[in-house]
Amino acid sequence: MSREEAQKLQIEGRYSELLRAAVAEQVAARDAGRAQDELDWTIWAAKACRFIGRTYEGMAHAVHAAQLAARSPSPDAAVAVLYVQALLFKGARQPAAALGLLDQAIALLPEQAEESSRAAFELERAELCLDAGRANEARIALARAAARVQWIESTRLLAWTMYLRSHFENPVVAAGLLTGAQQIAAGMKCPELEWHIQWKLAVCMSRIGKRDAEEDCARRALGLLRGMASTVSPDDAAAFWRQGARGEFVEYFSARFPSSAAPRPAAAGVALDPAVLPGFVLAALGGKLTA
Repeated sequence: MSREEAQKLQIEGRYSELLRAAVAEQVAARDAGRAQDELDWTIWAAKACRFIGRTYEGMAHAVHAAQLAARSPSPDAAVAVLYVQALLFKGARQPAAALGLLDQAIALLPEQAEESSRAAFELERAELCLDAGRANEARIALARAAARVQWIESTRLLAWTMYLRSHFENPVVAAGLLTGAQQIAAGMKCPELEWHIQWKLAVCMSRIGKRDAEEDCARRALGLLRGMASTVSPDDAAAFWRQGARGEFVEYFSARFPSSAAPRPAAAGVALDPAVLPGFVLAALGGKLTA
């Protein structure tokens, strides 16, 4: 599998396929002694675990990636490891810990890093700041990202930028931004971004008193999530619905539309301090991950 094919699987929300392919490539690279390829595919495996909701497994891949990165001559290796560890904490709904890691990754970005990578990191930072209630920092990160996005050809990053901008607008303006973002995400077959957009649209409709439109958008978001959930194993279903913002959405949906059936994610597992795992970079930040 190529990196481009892996990226396509991630964008399309086919996380279990991505994990199987990444682990197969990881093992093949290890057996062939291709250290850089092993590192790359270990990071892809960690990303897939994050989206499925396999937090502990993703953390194990991240630890292995950190150990490989310590021996890598590539200036991008440490950045990639820090970034995927930040994603794991984001998925565990710990934005402050994720921000600590992401800031380390941004600080280590080499001067020759692609503009698309810098833009994606700033968009991620803006979203994490919003999750952490740090609106001013989110505005600054979003402004930096938007300045880069306008010069690069990435419809995905453009849709993500529009989605984040909607958080700072009144409901009517926000709805316009979100409608445009939704059309882009749907055209790209990017359900992970699209369901977030539909949820935000539902919130906008609620704020302007359009209950039917709110429910329609919320059901669209739920349908997109159900589509992705149908591709994971039954054993992963509970973790899938608990991962990241999905758990918050289920809580919102159940509260707003109590007569409708919505998945009920299982309770989180016991928190695990990554400081006990050799190779995990976050030890000093005090974050914990849950299974």
